[in-house]
Amino acid sequence: MKNVKDIIIIVLACTTILCAAAVLILAISMQGCEADEVDGEKAANESLAEENTAVIYYSPNAAVYSLSKKNIPFSGDAKDLLAEIIDHGELSAECALNSFKIIGKTGWVDMNLAYGKAASLSTHQEWMYTAVLVNTFLDTYGLERLLITIDGEAYHEGHAQFDELKGHFANEESAHS
Repeated sequence: MKNVKDIIIIVLACTTILCAAAVLILAISMQGCEADEVDGEKAANESLAEENTAVIYYSPNAAVYSLSKKNIPFSGDAKDLLAEIIDHGELSAECALNSFKIIGKTGWVDMNLAYGKAASLSTHQEWMYTAVLVNTFLDTYGLERLLITIDGEAYHEGHAQFDELKGHFANEESAHS
């Protein structure tokens, strides 16, 4: 029985190392594209500022895995977008955006530890925090994928797993009710 536990520990350690390496490789590759990233973010922000609206996702009923969306006034700044999500009660006030970068159709949102801890409280909380953030940023900035990191690194605690690119979240009412 001890050998099985040792093998499980080794597999988990290897998986964690591989995930961290993948995030590090992505971060390094993003640094090499800084000029494209700045131009892409500037163009996206200008486009959104002209439209003066963003798409925000919210939970019409916090008891189910369901999101609705609406257009809101928007300055084009990612920190303002996060503030809108918080103002609508979808994330706790302690959550903060460290940085946001765009490369092509992929975004990278680096959140603070308070976001990671809040998302790790339960499976439902992880789904809501992640789905609201991902869907809002994907639709507002016209992205296909979003990577979420916590203080610049992959994050694994409780129910929260932030180490991979995420696409749109679909409503899952029937799967979790």
